[in-house]
Amino acid sequence: MNLNSVIFIDSLPKIDLHGYDRETARVSINDFIKDNKRSGKSIFVIVHGNGSGILKDTTQKVLKSSKDVIEYQIRYNNTGCTIVRIKIWQKSLFMVILNYQQRRKPLENKGKNILYEKFITKIKESIDIY
Repeated sequence: MNLNSVIFIDSLPKIDLHGYDRETARVSINDFIKDNKRSGKSIFVIVHGNGSGILKDTTQKVLKSSKDVIEYQIRYNNTGCTIVRIKIWQKSLFMVILNYQQRRKPLENKGKNILYEKFITKIKESIDIY
């Protein structure tokens, strides 16, 4: 999902920076990125308002320097908020099972082990793991 496909932002996680100073906003944005990454939310909203532009500039600088941010944009119809997309950790139940299987002793039959390895390789290629 990219940011152009987002229509309604009310259902997205959001942080409101109104009343924050520059440094508090910077720390809060970084913490919010970490929280959303941990919870698996890849798209969220930062409300900075229009005002003097200090919070908007701070938001842009923090997002530009963050290695977790894939893209961000300010909507033309609402310049007081920024929509952000970040990398999330893709650790599914399958990967938990895979880690458990790899710790167990290898299968007795070599033919089954080769098929198993091919299957695991295909699955790993199809899942983005950061």
